[in-house]
Amino acid sequence: GGGRGGGGGRLIVSILAGATLAGLAEAFGPACRSIRVMPNTPAGVREGAAAIAAGPGVSTQDLSRVEMLFASVAPVVVRLDESLMDAFTAVAGSGPAYLFLLAEAMTQGAIETGLSEQDASRIVTQTLVGASRLLASGQADAAELRRRVTSPGGTTAAALDVLAESGMPESVARAIIAARDRGRQLGAG
Repeated sequence: GGGRGGGGGRLIVSILAGATLAGLAEAFGPACRSIRVMPNTPAGVREGAAAIAAGPGVSTQDLSRVEMLFASVAPVVVRLDESLMDAFTAVAGSGPAYLFLLAEAMTQGAIETGLSEQDASRIVTQTLVGASRLLASGQADAAELRRRVTSPGGTTAAALDVLAESGMPESVARAIIAARDRGRQLGAG
């Protein structure tokens, strides 16, 4: 068909992790307009982030329609060049695992301070949910919010000193780069 709002042909929207725009063109023919979408797992609870990359002939109207389609499950939808999809996946795709690891570590530390496993889990979960919502509120960026909760010489400062000494901030940045690089390797294979 003529495909309203685009360059003709069908509009193909793919959420398959390994499906590149070139692969979609090969599978469906060059007359198809293809958009690659990568939502992350929090889309399952309507709190996702998604990246979209457009193939040749895709119109702004096509992109807007796909953004609207995914907005119900991904409040953040970003348009990216396909070359940045591995970077997006390293942050948003793997990112939930980083938070889950932090939750596991915080829960273990809470148990070691004497809290029950059930109380520790509930407290950690709500702390992370609340902090995430505070960050999402736009009141301030992450660095400013961290500064606001950190009194000089206080308990939070003592905790952050341990994390800094262990190299945690740099490790997270290196982890994202490692995930991006692995995504590139998997895509090349």
